[in-house]
Amino acid sequence: MNISNPVAGLLCVAGMVIVGSSVSISQLVVDYPHLTGQAARYALAALVLSGIARVAPGFLTG
Repeated sequence: MNISNPVAGLLCVAGMVIVGSSVSISQLVVDYPHLTGQAARYALAALVLSGIARVAPGFLTG
């Protein structure tokens, strides 16, 4: 696979690190409210994506 944009590669690596780091704390969140957490994650993702879209409008279109 040839990644022409190094920033895209770094973003992929950062995403994998974030997802992988949640495994180590999985026992700490046994009583975590799942629907509230899901809503918070989606809200945070929407804010991040809208920020990226404002700063670099052509970045998300490929």
